[in-house]
Parts: sequence; C-alpha cells; structure tokens
Amino acid sequence: MHPNTYLRIGSLLILIIVLVSCQGKFMTGQGRVVAEEKRIALQSEGSASGSWQGKQDLTVNYTTTRSQDALQIAGDIVFKRHKQLDTFRFSLVLIDGDGNVLDIVPVTSAGGRRKVEQVPFSQEISLPPGTRSIAFSYDGTTRGIGQGGSPNSFWSAPW
Repeated sequence: MHPNTYLRIGSLLILIIVLVSCQGKFMTGQGRVVAEEKRIALQSEGSASGSWQGKQDLTVNYTTTRSQDALQIAGDIVFKRHKQLDTFRFSLVLIDGDGNVLDIVPVTSAGGRRKVEQVPFSQEISLPPGTRSIAFSYDGTTRGIGQGGSPNSFWSAPW
C-alpha cells in the first residue's frame, strides 16, 4: 500500500472515533443551555409542588423533595385527550446556575398501543454538584382512538 493510504485510513479512524465519542453529548442535550424562563428552580432543602404545561398535548403535575444531593420527584402526566399511546418517554433535565444541562435522567416510559389518560411517576435522583433547576423533556407517538388511527409524533425539549 501507498504511504498516503495509511495516512488516509488513520485520519478516517480518528474522525470516526471523535464523532462517536461526541454523539452521546449531541443526542442527550448535555452541554446545551436552557433559557431561564424554561427552568424550574429547586429549593436547597424541602418540598415544592407545581404544574407544567407541555406543547398543547399534556400537563405534568409534580412534587419535588430535595435533601442535600438527592431529589425525589413524583406526580402524574395528564394527556389532554385520551390517546392510543404507542411510545412515550419522559425525562428530567438537570441544570446548573448558568442554564447548562448537566444531565438528563429518564423518569418513566409508557406505550404498548393502549389508551392513556394519565401516567404516574416517582423517582429518586442523585443530583450532580451545581444543580440549581430542572426542566422536563418528552417524546412519543400516539394514534387517535379507534381502529387504524394515523400515527402522530410529539416531543418537547427545553432547548
């Protein structure tokens, strides 16, 4: 083989390694910035409750309890209309004081082509140092009630 061929193959391998190692960051939202109006501030200790409106398709009613570096979050996700839910994933976005995404933690999932009005959730999460606020992220696919409804994808992310 020609020496340039080795150089090209080596460069290609390095490029592939770099792209693969960065993929997780791009796919998860880590490193992105969340605008202040989309953040839900966490208390340093104690409990708080609230309600968050998704993109016209659901409402999240939640209660958080924080003690030092742990957060207990519980509540329910209420869909505005009964939907035949094919897939649904709901995550908690952990954010630092400057709005940077520190981590995204899966909280619950649902699906199986069943009619859904409400999805309960409860999880205890270890908070990374510097966590000051949270936001919600979700995605899924639904079908209208009845036989053979057309699939409809929906999602929301705070960035």
